[in-house]
Amino acid sequence: MKEIFEFRVYERYYDLLSKPNKALFNGAVYIIKTTRQDPVFEELRKVDEYVSSNLKGIMFSYTTIKRAYSDQELKDSKLFHFWPIKQFGPTGEQCGTEYDDSVACDICGSGGRQISPLFLAKGKIPQKDISRTFGGEVIVSEKFVRLFKEKKMRGAIFKPVYFNKIISKFHQLIPTSEKLNITSSTVVGRNVFNAMPEYEKRSSLGDNPRQDYVYYKCPLGHLIGGNLISEPYVDDRVNFKDYDIFESIQYYGVRLNLLRPEPLYFCSPEFREMVIDEKLTGFDFQIARVK
Repeated sequence: MKEIFEFRVYERYYDLLSKPNKALFNGAVYIIKTTRQDPVFEELRKVDEYVSSNLKGIMFSYTTIKRAYSDQELKDSKLFHFWPIKQFGPTGEQCGTEYDDSVACDICGSGGRQISPLFLAKGKIPQKDISRTFGGEVIVSEKFVRLFKEKKMRGAIFKPVYFNKIISKFHQLIPTSEKLNITSSTVVGRNVFNAMPEYEKRSSLGDNPRQDYVYYKCPLGHLIGGNLISEPYVDDRVNFKDYDIFESIQYYGVRLNLLRPEPLYFCSPEFREMVIDEKLTGFDFQIARVK
């Protein structure tokens, strides 16, 4: 497995780095692709620490991690982590979808239950076979639903998405299989160089009426962090052959304004093969490690 890190460095801090570094400027940020073995990676870590500690700034807009696997690694994997690439708004909550937050964790805010059909805005859903709102609602196409049923995939149901009171051609994906437990081997953080704080004061992040602090890691174990850095690790208490789609017990992300913590999603090798063979769009995958 090979990891490629893509850093998006703000222009005002770019000159702190030595040159050349193969950066590409897109008009807003400098994009630098590197690996852990590249000296540029270590330099980015040191400059990020300097910017944070001495300048009280943020060096990166965000960082993405791409993992490339050998054919044998992919063949040997019995579980994959998948996610919708495209996110969009407005969220279901902004469009009238109702949630019961009385059942959510009083500390981290995760676990709120959707209690109405999913209402979304017409014309805002990406033309992909899977996508998700900024509130974490996962949307799939008619083609996806048809293939899922034709291939006799297991572990999910699909409920209609409404535009106002009109049923749309889109569906909400809802896993129904046994949930998977994320283990402590999974690395989460603010970014690849910095650990995620357990919480931050609400005043620095916006209004959240549930508590005085916004939590990224729940002391009760409901929320594991804001950003996934490593591949996810799960235990093997569930028989993966029974289903093709799973979600995690724990959540990641943050409960802040319209943002809601989300589970991680997993799938069988057969599900991944269906997505690839049928050219379904909007998916990304990586291997999930089973310990």
